[in-house]
Amino acid sequence: MNPLGQIYTTVSNHRTHVAVGKDYVGSVNSYQCCLTKLVARLFRRSIRVNFDGKERSINRGEYLSLLHNLGHTEISKRNIDQCRNFRSMIEGVKLSQGIRMTQAIAESDRRGLFYKLAEAISRGEIVKAQEMIGKGAALDMQYCDRGRFGVSFGSCKQGLSSEKAYDFKVFEGAPILQAARKGYTSIVQQLLEFGAMANTVGRGYTFHRVITGVYRYNELDYRPHYVHDPYGYLDVRYSPDLVERTIVHTKDETTPIVEYRLNESHQLVRVNT
Repeated sequence: MNPLGQIYTTVSNHRTHVAVGKDYVGSVNSYQCCLTKLVARLFRRSIRVNFDGKERSINRGEYLSLLHNLGHTEISKRNIDQCRNFRSMIEGVKLSQGIRMTQAIAESDRRGLFYKLAEAISRGEIVKAQEMIGKGAALDMQYCDRGRFGVSFGSCKQGLSSEKAYDFKVFEGAPILQAARKGYTSIVQQLLEFGAMANTVGRGYTFHRVITGVYRYNELDYRPHYVHDPYGYLDVRYSPDLVERTIVHTKDETTPIVEYRLNESHQLVRVNT
């Protein structure tokens, strides 16, 4: 791999944003749907560029401006078609934009990439997690890892049935703590390189939901059914039906919270004992 690192592209607000490793390069107008791609190609407004295996249909004029900003002033409209491989265009170029991909894209896109990052870390998908970091995921938002019950964003009760008993461990923290807890050192290092906070604090505890009572009762319910009247029209009739209902009462409990942080070696350690 080139010392400059992986090339990442993210479409945000109808623009393709480009970064090389942790360094943001810039953005160009892009075409996403089939119709706009076709029209742009017919009028020669677009060019298909390869970004480390990912092809994007982007605006020809804006791509030319981006190449000029990178120092390729010899490129013109006449020979831009020879510049479809972006990797070859950044060889030997010093990148110093001073911002990161996550700062350039929309907040909603940062959040969406964060959700995918959390899922990837939870499932042990190292390559996908690294890609989400490079594409601009929010790095310091927190989520709950609930083991076999997956991740949740907000409450650890998210998506749980209100009528079932549960007993599972929860770790709530930012991606860098979640990755350190699972021993994914490569993800921890990349998160630090891309600007994640190292002094964040996570929380670990066990969640219990116990069933305290189950109550069943019968209720008279009137359900509609349709019949034809003498004139052939549909008529609605209601007939009584005895239906059994069930109410389940539960009680939620959590064990005392234990806080965690990273030590100087970027390993997870307990804060309180």
